[in-house]
Amino acid sequence: MEEKITKLIIEYSKISNEIASLKKERLEEINQCSEKAFTHLTGCEKENYIHAPKNCLGIVYDMISNESRFDPNFDYDDFLFEFGCDHCIRSRELKKQISKLNSKLANIKSQFTKLGRKLAQKEQV
Repeated sequence: MEEKITKLIIEYSKISNEIASLKKERLEEINQCSEKAFTHLTGCEKENYIHAPKNCLGIVYDMISNESRFDPNFDYDDFLFEFGCDHCIRSRELKKQISKLNSKLANIKSQFTKLGRKLAQKEQV
């Protein structure tokens, strides 16, 4: 059991480090947004709007959540890939990778809980 716990701890640490690295990369991508979506979708420069979103991710989100004129068969990703800049598209891909890694972390936490219960049962006996 000790070997299994050690492996889980190492795996947890590796995944946590990878998530931190991907989050940093994602933030860098977001900060490089060219705001392509805003100009393309509105036909105006962003400076003309007081409460405009800060990047293509927000622009596309606002667009699809506030507009009923868009085809309901298209989802957020469809619009982002169509109208967003390369940096925001890359950011979205990184977010999906982060989500998968967070699921793996949750699985490891679950395994820790199961092992903890087994250890607690052994102590009671």
